[in-house]
Amino acid sequence: MFPVRLGASGVWKNIVGTISDFSSQNIALQDMFKRVIGIGNSFSFCFDNWAENFDLRSKYPSIFALESFKICSIADRCQKVHGSLVVSWNWRSPPSSSTELLELDSCLNDLSLVSLGTSDDKWSWLGCSSGVFSVSSLRGAWESKVYPLLEYKHFWNNLVPIKINFFSWRAVLNRLPVKTELIKRGVVLNSGTCDLCGAGDESVIHLL
Repeated sequence: MFPVRLGASGVWKNIVGTISDFSSQNIALQDMFKRVIGIGNSFSFCFDNWAENFDLRSKYPSIFALESFKICSIADRCQKVHGSLVVSWNWRSPPSSSTELLELDSCLNDLSLVSLGTSDDKWSWLGCSSGVFSVSSLRGAWESKVYPLLEYKHFWNNLVPIKINFFSWRAVLNRLPVKTELIKRGVVLNSGTCDLCGAGDESVIHLL
């Protein structure tokens, strides 16, 4: 869920709207990015799912509750010493109950599999092999979801005006403001019938 006022405008609203469009096609954009841990300076130790299925708050709630400073980075708690990971806890009180001790043991096992790097943390884009985000790879992910059976791929033609490319792209996505689509979006019209022929509903397929 992304915070945005219903009456807001500008770039942030457009970003949220784009994310909603992808969600409607079962594309979770947040799952297409992966945290790449370096020295641990950018990601949260407690709140981010930064290691393999490791999220301290959700997976180890008793240990999380003992943490006195929860807004800490990975680097605040984990250091690489002689090739091994050393965890420096900051507890209100040491673990003592059976639940806390069991969670601590399991947590340390998870952390033993972590290998810190030597550079800053970064994000990697899973939409292409380079790990670098590009609009073309995002568009490819969208089209593979929207047209999985038709194996459709939209080709942008540099020989025609950009507005024609966008028109054809919106047409295949069924995003032209024809009557059937406007009615779906709650626009009140006298009729959904095509004004040109009166023989059928005004849809993208009918018009084109």
